[in-house]
Order: sequence, then structure tokens, then C-alpha cells
Amino acid sequence: MNLYDEVATDYRRLVTRQRPSHWQAELGDLDQLINTIRDDHPDPARSDAALRHLLELSRNEPDALTIVLHALAPALKARTGRAVTDAYRADTLTDLTFVLLDRFGLDRPGLAHRLVNRAHNRTHKAATRTYERGATRTTSIAPHAPDRITLLQDATADHADTVVAAVDLARFHTAVSNTITAGRLTRAAWAAYRDHRLRRTIDPDAPVATNSQRKLATRAARRLQPLVETLLHAA
Repeated sequence: MNLYDEVATDYRRLVTRQRPSHWQAELGDLDQLINTIRDDHPDPARSDAALRHLLELSRNEPDALTIVLHALAPALKARTGRAVTDAYRADTLTDLTFVLLDRFGLDRPGLAHRLVNRAHNRTHKAATRTYERGATRTTSIAPHAPDRITLLQDATADHADTVVAAVDLARFHTAVSNTITAGRLTRAAWAAYRDHRLRRTIDPDAPVATNSQRKLATRAARRLQPLVETLLHAA
């Protein structure tokens, strides 16, 4: 089962849930909600409103993110096209999860189209960027363009567990937000931890942290370690 199938399975689990939670019951017919999100042409107003509501819910209810991923999955598949590998297509869905967690630019119209494009652009840039590794013996790594990978691929890795990790990240994000709200962690410390400890693991071109940021990140790491061990280590 691939990553898109995993999302579809998780979505059907929500639809067939015997006792839906209060927030889900308020959404009404989930299939109708999915159709509303996907029907964003020529007027995206209803689609945009549904997406914004779900993304706001996902701050405390990670399952709401599953609904959004399922709603946008067909458009994301169409955006990547057929001349890419299954791994590349799975990466776009993972990047869509990160884009949704960023919640950037949600006030602009045509939200479904914008979110899908943003996820695809993120994956494409990562696939075509040239990296350099090493200090004394520098090695350049220049990945092939996505449309060429298909011709070279012998096998595709199984990405079925990626969606589980994405949902765990959503829960971790919610727990961090609650920790900040409770005053146990400052926003500045979280920002330093996010930019210095997290961002650089997926963006090697991120700016180098200052000494002050490193100190804040170290303090935040001690506060966040219990959340990491509880919510991420099992992913």
C-alpha cells in the first residue's frame, strides 16, 4: 500500500467511525465536505472556507489534517504528472503535510491550488538542488530531475509509514503550542529550536544560527525532550 492509499484508508476510518468525536460531528457529511474542497473552480470561496476551518481544527485535532490531505491528494497527483517515480510522488504528499503545518498565506483565495503548488515546488526544488558534503574532500551530489528518475529506478522504497510520521509531527506541533500557551516555553526559544535543530535537518542551506540562538535551542531541547520521546520516537 502506498502513501496515498494510507491517507485514503485513514480517511475512510474517520468516515466509518461508530462514535465520531464532537468536532467531527459538527463537520457533517465528510464526503460532501471533500467534494466542497475539490470543487474550487470557478469560485473557490466555499472550498477556501472549508480548508481554513479544517486547518484551524487541526491545531488540536490531527485527524482534521487527514481530511485535508485526502481532499487535496488527487490534485497533487495531477500536479506531479506521470513522468515521476512513486517515491517522488510520495515526497510531494509528505511536503504537503509540512506546508499545511506551516499555515502560511491562508488568507489568499484559491487556497487548494496554492497549497498543492507550494508542496510540489518544495519537492521539485529538493529533487533538483545540488548539495555539497565534506570539509577536506568536498563531494557534490546533483540529483537527477524527477522526469529522469523513472528511467533509472530499479525499485521503489515503501513509504507506507510516512503518513504515520506526518500525523505524529502534527501531534508534536500541537503539544508544543500547548507548552508555549502554558508558559513553560517561550516563543523565542521554540523559534530557535525549530530553526537551528529542526529546519537544518531538511534544509542544509538554512542560515547558520547565532550563539544566542544556539543557547536558546539548547534550553528548548531540554524542555521538549519529553515530548520528542513520547510523540516522535515511536514513529
